[in-house]
Amino acid sequence: CVQQVRVRPPEAGGAGQRPALQAVPVVGPGPHLHGNLPPLLAVLVIARPAFARRRGTGSHIRGPLDCLMRPSRLSPEARRQAPGAIRAMFEAVAPRYDRMNRILSVGLDQGWRRSALRELDCAPGSRILDLCCGTGDLALLLPRGTHPVGCDLTPAMLEIAASKAARLKTSLPGVAGDAMRLPFGDGAFDAAIVGFGIRNFPDLERGLAEIHRVLAPGARLVTLEFSRPESRLVRLGHGAWLRVAVPGLARLAASGSEPYGYLRDSILGFPDAGSLAGTLRAAGFTDVAWRHLALGTVAIHSGRRADPPGARRT
Repeated sequence: CVQQVRVRPPEAGGAGQRPALQAVPVVGPGPHLHGNLPPLLAVLVIARPAFARRRGTGSHIRGPLDCLMRPSRLSPEARRQAPGAIRAMFEAVAPRYDRMNRILSVGLDQGWRRSALRELDCAPGSRILDLCCGTGDLALLLPRGTHPVGCDLTPAMLEIAASKAARLKTSLPGVAGDAMRLPFGDGAFDAAIVGFGIRNFPDLERGLAEIHRVLAPGARLVTLEFSRPESRLVRLGHGAWLRVAVPGLARLAASGSEPYGYLRDSILGFPDAGSLAGTLRAAGFTDVAWRHLALGTVAIHSGRRADPPGARRT
């Protein structure tokens, strides 16, 4: 069973140019992983910071671990360099990307992906955009009968996704494209999912507007992303994990710590779940909802592209 999806070449996009057609084969399900707890407890053995009130002022002397809880912010220069710098970074880590995902999530990331796909709840025959698809972990978990297309900024990631699909005796069409200017026609997809990718958008509002554009009216968007925990204690442990353990594990795995420094900063600097829900609504999505996983360190958001006024959904 093959579904046709209109794909707009990046160099085209002009008015009156007819998009090419991309054949999308069926992708079967992948392995299942259970679990919903993050690797935080190991870093909570460090001493609780002491707080002392300065005499004669209302301020506090902060403890030595408060830096672990502060959000990081990617510099304006780093944002200006995207997407080129991000593409180069992911090209470099592509061969070991899956291995490091399993190590850094203690094997829980595939379980999080399955939870996100349950929120997608697509009917057979649905055309699904897996944006920032990486090595295809999400698309290759979609149920039979759906028709996914992977889109990623990094060709090396798409090549690995195609190889993994071939080992499963299926195929996964991949399109190299920038989330700020998606190479697809308006209303091309019945659903979209973004797994651990929207925090890499140089402009979150513009990226969400592009997703909104390529979705059909009433189509569903689901995002799976790291989030800022609500609990102060969990934020402390999560910050320690990201600032101390993640770069160390990257070095031990001979992966280099620089890409995982970016990972740390992009996670700590990303909006919390409530703020992201507001941004989704501002981008034109309705029925926006979200829930936390892993003690609040991961969040799943969902929403729908609103129907045009007066439209009737069939």
